[in-house]
This record gives sequence, C-alpha cells and structure tokens, in this order.
Amino acid sequence: LAIAVIGGSLAYFTDTDAATNTFTVGNVDIKLIEQQKGAEGLEPFDQEKNLVPGTSSNGSAVSKIVTVENTGSNPAYVWVEMRIPTALLDLGADGQYKPGTLESKNALHYNTYGYFMPNYHTSDYTKSPVADGILDADLNPTYANAVDPDDGLWNDFVIVGTDGDFTVLRSTMVKPLPAGKVSMPALRQLYMDWRVMRTASGDFTLPNGSTYPAAGSWNVTVTAYAIQAQGFADVNAAVAAYATNGTK
Repeated sequence: LAIAVIGGSLAYFTDTDAATNTFTVGNVDIKLIEQQKGAEGLEPFDQEKNLVPGTSSNGSAVSKIVTVENTGSNPAYVWVEMRIPTALLDLGADGQYKPGTLESKNALHYNTYGYFMPNYHTSDYTKSPVADGILDADLNPTYANAVDPDDGLWNDFVIVGTDGDFTVLRSTMVKPLPAGKVSMPALRQLYMDWRVMRTASGDFTLPNGSTYPAAGSWNVTVTAYAIQAQGFADVNAAVAAYATNGTK
C-alpha cells in the first residue's frame, strides 16, 4: 500500500508545555553577641570595663564572650576580627606581631576556649567552658539555638593587617554556621598584664619596656562578618571572596 500526498503539506503532531519554576531568594544576616560570665550564667556584656593589672586566672580578667548568630535563611561562613592597639602588643625584631610566639610580653592579652579549637577539642579542655556557663556538666550548650560543639570549632586568631593604630586579628569558624544557629564562642576574655605599671606622670610602663601614654587607647573592637556558604570550598575561600561582595 502506497500513500501519496499531493498538493498538500505534511505536519507533525506537536505540543508545547511550559513550567514556571518558583524560587525563593535567601539571605545572609548575622548578629554579633557579646556576653559575660555572671553569677547566674551568661549575661549581656557591660561596656566601659575597668582594666587592672593581673593574670588570666586571678579574677582580674574581663569576661568578653563573643558568639555569632546566623539570623538569615542561608548557611554562612562566619568570622570575627578583633582590633587591638598595636602599641599594646609586643613586636618582634622585624616590627611585626606574631600571635602564639610573642604574647608573653603583651600589655593586653586575650584568651579563647581551647575546647572550641580543632587542635584542642578534647575532654582535657572542657573545664573553662563549663566553668563559664557555656556548656553544662554533660558538655551540652546552655544557650538556645547553639550549634553542636563538634560543628562549631574556630581557628585560632591570626594577624591579618593593621587599621591605623590598631592591629587586626581574625578568627574563622571552620564549618558553615547553619541558619538560625548561634556559634560557639570565638573569644573568652581580655586582661591587662600584671607587669604594667603607672609612672609618676600617669604614663604606663609596658612589659616589653616601652612607655605608653596615659591618654592612649585600651579599646578593643570586635566585628563579625559572614558570607553565603554555597559556592565556596572552605572558609578561607569565603573570606577571600568577601572583599568583593559580602555582608557584614
């Protein structure tokens, strides 16, 4: 059987269907939380603290517990930067401050929680976070919406530059902070070195032998940063990208 089509056109049976994809636009938003150790647990941080010479454990340290809350809808890499007057840090022979090597002669010291750092995340370092009310006796976080401690570790502070008369140090959270979660603390406390002395003129003699003017700043500022976790292999890649497009 042969079929001939004469004087006409041949058309395929066709159909068209379209689907509309609906997307929601996420966001990155964070909140810097500063607290202090209180008699009944954590409480809001009081500004204008009085620094006195002392050590990390004799009661003179200023409790300054810094966490970051992800209030956005997307997981985010987060980090904090701390600005300390450069003159209060002991500089090496090359004029550079090197965290972890020259801290013994700092006039102003800072402490973190070893338990919340990759190299010290063992039961040997749980005493401080339990004593400060960060964790309970079973090592569970005491505050709402806290990230699991195993997922909330921070890299140690490293120097990343200067900002006028201040040295900038940065600590990065290793894993992304999920939406709605609060980080483990990146900072625990600050204290003035016990060897700092006042001269008759009111100036300070610092542990490294230098003199610091009476009117010199002892202010420390902490700033939190975040960028979306999607698209980055790790926190270092995320920090590098922040300079061109970020959320603070």
